[in-house]
Amino acid sequence: TSRSVSQAQLQQFIQQWLTEEILYREAVRRGLDRSEQVNARLRDSRRQLAINALLEQEVFHDKSVQTTEKEISDYFEAHKEEFILSSDVALVSYVLFRQRDAATAFRNAVLKGAAWQDALQQTLQNSTEAGLVAAHVDSLYHTQASLYPVELWRVAAALNAGEPSFPINTVDGYYVLVTWRFMRQGQRADFRYVEDEIRGRITVERRRRLYDSLLENLRAQHSVEVFTSSAISDTVSGLKPLD
Repeated sequence: TSRSVSQAQLQQFIQQWLTEEILYREAVRRGLDRSEQVNARLRDSRRQLAINALLEQEVFHDKSVQTTEKEISDYFEAHKEEFILSSDVALVSYVLFRQRDAATAFRNAVLKGAAWQDALQQTLQNSTEAGLVAAHVDSLYHTQASLYPVELWRVAAALNAGEPSFPINTVDGYYVLVTWRFMRQGQRADFRYVEDEIRGRITVERRRRLYDSLLENLRAQHSVEVFTSSAISDTVSGLKPLD
């Protein structure tokens, strides 16, 4: 409902629905919907869906992904040696201008002492100058593979920290770039660079603990005996399968 559908897409959907409906009606006519094979698959699907619903309720709920800044910081301090860079990383900001003169004027403002953000805000607040800004990015980490166009990486790697670049001529326009921090391969990563990874690790570990605790509590509620025969099959007593 959030976007229009073409007539071709509508016809494709209708034909697909009609095909499935015709096939389903023929399966019902033959009694296949009541066959043991179908019922067995339904039981298996219902069993798995019920398990998934339980895990969503007890393990994969919203609270399991809620992580405080202190938890992330503490994890980083305790595992610093695990966050070694596998490639060079630059923390950069840049502004893309449509004209060289606008890029030069912005660079000169920063060179004269204006803070990068202040110079950018002043540019964006001027209707004429703002129209010459095609894009801007503030304080993002990039590797050589992620910074595009390729000309930007060569400049980012050569700049002194906090020094605005000369206007970089590209097919998109003229970039003015600043490198706030450049980290070499083998160095320890910045906290902010690995923050999302740490948040993911904490979530995985928390969910693993919740899962283990759930199983431990449920096992305590049941008496389970496992008898392994000399044959291929195993017999489990104490837990009867649910109908």
